[in-house]
Amino acid sequence: MSPGEIIVSARRGARLTLVCLILLLLPALALAGGLGLAPAMAILGLVTMVLGTTKGKEYREPLPIWFWGVLMFALWAAMTSLMSRYPVPGGLEVLQSNPVKLMLGVIVYTVACGAILQSARLRPQLLQYAALASVIALIVITIVDLATGYGVSFFFDPVGAGEEPEARRGDAEMNVGHGVTVAALLLPAAGVAIWRVLKPQGRTVQIAGVALIGFALVVASWLGALWVGLTCVLAIAIMTALALVYPRTSVVSAFLIAALNLILAPVIGRVCAGMSAEAKAGLPFSWEHRVEGWAYVTSRIFERPLFGHGFDAVRTFDATQEIRGYDMSLVSLHPHNAGLHIWVETGVVGVGLAVFALILLAREMLAWVGDSRARAIATAGFVIAATVISSVSYGVWQEWWWASLFLGAALTPVLLREA
Repeated sequence: MSPGEIIVSARRGARLTLVCLILLLLPALALAGGLGLAPAMAILGLVTMVLGTTKGKEYREPLPIWFWGVLMFALWAAMTSLMSRYPVPGGLEVLQSNPVKLMLGVIVYTVACGAILQSARLRPQLLQYAALASVIALIVITIVDLATGYGVSFFFDPVGAGEEPEARRGDAEMNVGHGVTVAALLLPAAGVAIWRVLKPQGRTVQIAGVALIGFALVVASWLGALWVGLTCVLAIAIMTALALVYPRTSVVSAFLIAALNLILAPVIGRVCAGMSAEAKAGLPFSWEHRVEGWAYVTSRIFERPLFGHGFDAVRTFDATQEIRGYDMSLVSLHPHNAGLHIWVETGVVGVGLAVFALILLAREMLAWVGDSRARAIATAGFVIAATVISSVSYGVWQEWWWASLFLGAALTPVLLREA
């Protein structure tokens, strides 16, 4: 073996090792609030950049067209920080600010996705089985953690002296919720992978395997009272049924719903503002809080509809309202709705760029899906799950959420063994 071949082999080995390590740690990272996913993807992306592109069977691929759409959206969002009331640190500390981390994240996460896909081309079966085992382990550990009153969480991170057990329990609930949402993103592709892996066992075993993983996520969501997880499973099931008959239509439908979810977000806010007190009182407490918050954020959108209030501006919104006897902030760190969040902070320009990025993504995904039912199920299911989750949970700029989306998108073809 020549020195050049040794270098190429070492580069591939290092990259494959990092990818396998991420898959091995995925259940732990997801159930620890997902906070480790962003550093893991960033390290993979940065190491890949440092190692450079190998030659031989691999080649330097151009950045996908959707990358430029997502980057344009991220750049505009970061630029709006200049008109935001939320302070941006000066000096070198600006490198740790959310706007800069968002822009850099888009770049390194994209490179990390490329590293995952290139590794999968070299070791397709290994990474397919590793990814599938990781998803199954994530769901199983989640069920065990919830069934034991967060026994797994507290075993690895015990309540320390002076800490409030209830506060720690609240943290555990939030972390497990993050784990469920990561599992929901990967569920469609994992279901297709199980169907293919079990093909030699016959149709009955295939159906049982796919039904079991879907039911397991339902159980995890039900034990954690995570209605978003249950809604995701239902939405994925609907998209799967559509994809089996009309593959390309299912993908178009999923992206159309995602785009309309952004464009029409203020309409939802107006509807919330018009709800009667009796209707609000009939909602669960957390949903009444969301309804009040969405109505308030919508009113702020119309103050600056074109460019928005600026990046992270919602953190400066201090309006409060009494809800069922509690004086609560209408917006804490974010409005729990991606559409409203993008509208209020980046305006119609930001929404337009976000929709443009979705169009580029849809175009590329349709080319990849073709007439394949398996690819359509995985793609449409992933997009609809991401749309459901972002509609009711998490801040749109959160690093772990962006890392989860990029990782989920990369693992979709890996699970299908079609990277």
